[in-house]
Amino acid sequence: MKKQTAAWILMIALSAAGSVQVSADPLVLKTPGSAEETVSESGEDISADSAAESAEEGAADAEDPEMAMLMSLPLTEGEYTTADCIELGEYKGLKLTRPSSEVTDDEVETAVRSSVMPEEVGDEDAVVQDGDTARIAFEGKKDGVPFEGGTSESYDLVIGSGSFIDGFEDGVTGMKKGETKDIDLTFPEDYPKEDLAGEDVVFTVTVNAILRTPELSDEWAAGQEDGQYATLEEYLAAQKKQMEEANEEMIIQDLQADAWLEAQKASTFLQLPAGIVEQGKDEFEDSVIEEASVYGMDLEAYLQAVGATKEEYDTRKEQYGRYAAMSRVLLDALVEAEGLSEDSEEYKEELQKLCDSLGVTEDQLFEEHEKEMIDQYLLTQVAANRIISYADVTVE
Repeated sequence: MKKQTAAWILMIALSAAGSVQVSADPLVLKTPGSAEETVSESGEDISADSAAESAEEGAADAEDPEMAMLMSLPLTEGEYTTADCIELGEYKGLKLTRPSSEVTDDEVETAVRSSVMPEEVGDEDAVVQDGDTARIAFEGKKDGVPFEGGTSESYDLVIGSGSFIDGFEDGVTGMKKGETKDIDLTFPEDYPKEDLAGEDVVFTVTVNAILRTPELSDEWAAGQEDGQYATLEEYLAAQKKQMEEANEEMIIQDLQADAWLEAQKASTFLQLPAGIVEQGKDEFEDSVIEEASVYGMDLEAYLQAVGATKEEYDTRKEQYGRYAAMSRVLLDALVEAEGLSEDSEEYKEELQKLCDSLGVTEDQLFEEHEKEMIDQYLLTQVAANRIISYADVTVE
């Protein structure tokens, strides 16, 4: 992959947030709000009706006035000025909304409980109970003959998950480790496998281990994260802080995207730089070809696998390139209007955040990615933050 790709995609990911966007992920040959195609390791198309979906989306694109506008914009060759390409709209005083980043104590406890790994119960007299994970071996028979898919040497069954047919978990509940038991059951009438639907069967089940999530307590908390916390209260408070910080980070990202989109909607685009459109198209194609190579396919085979025609692919590529160019000229206009630069404290703060998030130094960042692409991404962040600073933001 080209050095510039990651930073370029990051910039597009931030700016592409509206009805005229193509996917921020160039590997997805879909417009936003639609199901993504999936390719199995064998290259088999495992998406449902992907060809029909692509056709429907193509028709939807044609009817989308904003997409039609984007695709109809003239392209300018060579050098260009911002004024040639865009009339910057009113981006100050926008009305934006954002959710609260706060989490409740119940939400914290639920999150902690879901993250705690169950531990094997050492008490030989313990029996399987609701919420336990029973590590079982089982064999299912119909008329004394094992049936396909009814046997496993080791399966972790969470009691209460409802993952087996009715009665199976009830039969395992109350069993001890090492116990073997026959469970008589009847498959439901609407079971997908016709040879088993409504049939009486017998499962011979052996419990090989009982795993149980430990109770949250001061003792448990003291054993977490190298003993940083003396009490459960301290541990939960730290987790709450982390959750709220993570929430805030995601909320800010969404708010930046919303602010960018509103500024984009308020602006009038006159033409697009052909060179930037081509650069975006090249990035899109490079990424798709790289994805295809993961599955050992060339571009033609990959498109066939995901149910996309060459014409649909070319359309997506053109859309992506044009959206990249539209985002670039909007950025240029905001940089000029706000006097933004790489020397500002805002830029330096965003640069440090990016390095921290990637776990690299500034030198490493610029070694791996072209400076121009990093600058564009960071200035996009700065510009979005500047728009937000002027906005009327309501917390829902």
